[in-house]
Amino acid sequence: MSEMSAIESVLEEDSLPGRVKCQRIFDLLHVRPRLGADVAARYLAETENEAGADYVAQYLGLIPGMVAEKTRAAEHLRRTQALAGAASWLVPWLPDDLLDAFISDYLTAVEPSESPARSVVYCIGLFHPQLLRPYANRLEPHMARALLSGGPDELADAFLERWEQAHTLPSLEALALIRTDHARELVRSTRDTVDEPSDWYLLMQLAGTLPDSGRPSGFWPAYMGFIADRQQSPHTVGGLFHGEVPVCLECGTPAERVLELAADSLPFALRNNPSFFWYTCGCYSLNSTTLRITPEGTHVYYGPSAPATGSADMVPGGERSLVLELHPNQTGISDESTDESNQHQVGGLPNWITVDRHPRCPECGNSMPFLASIGGNLTPFGNLAFDGTLYCFWCDDCCVSSTKYQS
Repeated sequence: MSEMSAIESVLEEDSLPGRVKCQRIFDLLHVRPRLGADVAARYLAETENEAGADYVAQYLGLIPGMVAEKTRAAEHLRRTQALAGAASWLVPWLPDDLLDAFISDYLTAVEPSESPARSVVYCIGLFHPQLLRPYANRLEPHMARALLSGGPDELADAFLERWEQAHTLPSLEALALIRTDHARELVRSTRDTVDEPSDWYLLMQLAGTLPDSGRPSGFWPAYMGFIADRQQSPHTVGGLFHGEVPVCLECGTPAERVLELAADSLPFALRNNPSFFWYTCGCYSLNSTTLRITPEGTHVYYGPSAPATGSADMVPGGERSLVLELHPNQTGISDESTDESNQHQVGGLPNWITVDRHPRCPECGNSMPFLASIGGNLTPFGNLAFDGTLYCFWCDDCCVSSTKYQS
């Protein structure tokens, strides 16, 4: 049976829920040469099956590179109209002229809110807000927040004016999410007018500055991350760890390493390799882990610890690598993330599900900069061992790692 026929056979199994169909299609593709990118692109260029197009496009969006294949697939999906929405998974790689064509399709539709290109246009706002901003007054209201990222000074001034007139915190949050130098300075200027100092601290972190140290609240440039086979990258996902780790308060299961970044392969001037930890048990009795990691060993803060076990269940296959590609939106995505949409990221600023404060380092007391996030969604190889998103913060001076969980 050909790969194309095998995909169709999975789709025809009516008794299977969508998530199982999706994973079975992923299983068919990732064992093919080049992780099945050629097969996926060929399927998307020929199919008329809406569900199949969405599953296969989602798979293709989990693979780094393959720009020509992704562009060819998106061109076909656009021509097929009813399948156009599946191209939303491929937006980060598409050329501007093709993105402009999707925008035109949406704007010229009789009912834009029912246009097949609607989800593609929303994703263009997330990854390429500058392309969509000229049409801001013609978009649906739910797309507006995505266009805050990198917005013009006049927009920042307007949000400050709203704050001065009504003192509503959402106006300041929107101002912070613009994340330009001008917007940051305007947020800084409101310090004495915000009732709760903790609110102002959060807004400054959201805007891109750690107010207690004056340092950036993230690292640049920002990268998208893609879970791949071992040896494809010096950055490790999962795998065995030796040392003390936090344990789940509910069932006592030790945490596992979810990510280790190779400092000398990043342009962040880090002196130490950051590692981050989470649980595979699914109890979610805690929402964070904090450890100090040095050559002499690890020290766990804020809870019990135990030696790491010999299991590595965080990622299918035990250990994988994280391949990095430059993120199209270096200012930072301004709309809230969801469990389904959040990608893996290294550098930049956090794309929060729910806006939250950065943790403080228990050694130096300073707020910690964001370094990475790992979304507990599908990989080409299967599911990670958690749902939701892990936000990873790192104090390089103190070798302290803190991981916050949201869902």
